[in-house]
Amino acid sequence: MLDDQQIHKTMVIDLADEDVVAFYVANQETVQDVAETNFGRKLTEKELKRIECALIEEDDAFGLIRKALATAIEFAMNNSAGKWDKFDLHSDEPQAKYRGF
Repeated sequence: MLDDQQIHKTMVIDLADEDVVAFYVANQETVQDVAETNFGRKLTEKELKRIECALIEEDDAFGLIRKALATAIEFAMNNSAGKWDKFDLHSDEPQAKYRGF
């Protein structure tokens, strides 16, 4: 069985590149939960390896990623009633963890 890091082996992204923003990582458990919930079984190792390519190559999947990103951007831009104030106080801290607020 693949561990959480092996699923990302097929595509390497240089996170030191200033143009790269890593905004979400789906670990194996999340991928397998979605597969089992929606398709009735867990993925094989080969199918797990295909996921990253499928997210980019399949037009509908890539469109949904763009839609999710646009939704998150809209949410991030809205600071009505100061809902981001607590988050913003801590977002500049080194190694800040963004797991809710």
